[in-house]
Amino acid sequence: MDLPSLSLLSLETEPLTLMRLPTELLESIAQELPPEDLPVLVTVNKRLRDISQRFIFEAIDIEWGTRAAPAKMERLLRCIQDNPHLADLVRNLTFSRPEDDDDFFAEIGHDDARISIQHLTDDTLDNMVKKLGLVEFHEPIAERMRSGKVVAIVPLLIAQFPRLENLRLYGPIAEKQMLLALAIGRSYADSIKTGQDDPARRFGLIRAVVSEMDMTDDTLDEPARVTAMGYIYLSRLEYLAVHIPYGTPAKWPLEEKPTPTNLQLLKIEVYRKDSLGAELVKMLVKACPALRFLHYFTIWHSDDPSGLDLTELSSVLQAATGPIRGLDLDLARVPFSPVQARTTTMLGVVGMVFGGSGLIEIEQSESFVTGELQLASMAHVEWLNLTWVHLFGLAPGSNLPLGPSTFPPGMTHLTIVSSKLERQEHHFWRLLDRVRAARDFVSVCRTYAPHLEEIRFRHSTFTQHPLEGRIRRDLQRAAELSSVEIAFDLEAFSVYSLTTPGEDEEVPHDWQWLVPDEAVEDDGASQVSLD
Repeated sequence: MDLPSLSLLSLETEPLTLMRLPTELLESIAQELPPEDLPVLVTVNKRLRDISQRFIFEAIDIEWGTRAAPAKMERLLRCIQDNPHLADLVRNLTFSRPEDDDDFFAEIGHDDARISIQHLTDDTLDNMVKKLGLVEFHEPIAERMRSGKVVAIVPLLIAQFPRLENLRLYGPIAEKQMLLALAIGRSYADSIKTGQDDPARRFGLIRAVVSEMDMTDDTLDEPARVTAMGYIYLSRLEYLAVHIPYGTPAKWPLEEKPTPTNLQLLKIEVYRKDSLGAELVKMLVKACPALRFLHYFTIWHSDDPSGLDLTELSSVLQAATGPIRGLDLDLARVPFSPVQARTTTMLGVVGMVFGGSGLIEIEQSESFVTGELQLASMAHVEWLNLTWVHLFGLAPGSNLPLGPSTFPPGMTHLTIVSSKLERQEHHFWRLLDRVRAARDFVSVCRTYAPHLEEIRFRHSTFTQHPLEGRIRRDLQRAAELSSVEIAFDLEAFSVYSLTTPGEDEEVPHDWQWLVPDEAVEDDGASQVSLD
């Protein structure tokens, strides 16, 4: 390609600056900048200010629990007061955990936290309160606002964003949202009366809610319990992740029954010993005709040594009316300290399941888990994730307790995670310590789930097993015979494996029974049957 002659280029040409770039390119540059660098662009000129403001206000994250959080909320309220149009830019609002745990634990649980709102005029405050839609409670709410109480200002703040789509609350913020739940319920009741589901109404565009409460909430008051169920009245809700506090009544908060026709993904935590919690889950899955993915998290309470009834659990799941394609069953243990609470919250944070100092003392492990998992009626389920406990109980015998009613008939992917029962885990490994056992395990799964394509092991399923290398090899061989793919996530095994059978001197004393006997391996009968 011929380059232009230098004579054609004027030395007087205006230098290339950011302001001469196309708007699309400027937006791409702003989008790549770290959030903390965006405010600098606001001070350059109006064009860059308009571009950067959209990204700044699109997603707001307030680290609640730090001493700076109240001041940040105050500045946000002031900004909205002075620039009402900015409230329309907010799509995502998060009250997150602070990265600094010291600040987090210093502030958590401080119900007397205050936010200064002296800069708000009475007219401005009244207009903000009106957006909650609670006319009969206008004066009491306004008074609580003027006092700066966080529990009152958070729902007021949320109500100011008419185009809000995603809301995430955690811990002490999530526990104190009775006023927000009441406002959501009132908005739903108004839509029922008018017969119109107007997206412009209060909270009308919210599609996703995550409410993360710590698993130490058995002393929460009644309003906090009711709050957890209030989000179901968001008519456009597609994704709900919620912790149901212990003792939450098994009834809808309003006289009107919710119609969550758009809800597709539900993640829910309930206590094992709380029969009301199981009934609530049943109510929810019955009311969601479009539900496609269900994550059912069962929590053991600190004073609850009783076991798990898999038949009862199955009856809750069988009540689902939606075409559930993905089913995730998990277990967790209520921690004994705030530090453990920090590690055991839901939704992707790997926590302890009974483990560590909080391990339940199980005297009769063979009867700790009763009944059988029965998912054969859930015809739409294709992906099933569960723990060893859901499949085999705590003390499986020589035969796998699996049958024709165990698996969904259309299941294509089975994922097994560690139970993390530190003193019982070896019972599950005993099932797979022979080639025949591994072969029969895969064969049984394929027999009762004829469309099965993959069995995946995740989350330290075999970590610290002295013969984990052999188990990996045996499962892979068994999969080849059954035309099923075996997959192991990186964290499924330790960095070491004892791949040579029979080396007793390298096996810890507690694991001697696991060392395979070649003679028995070759001639012994199958450990697993289809009976």
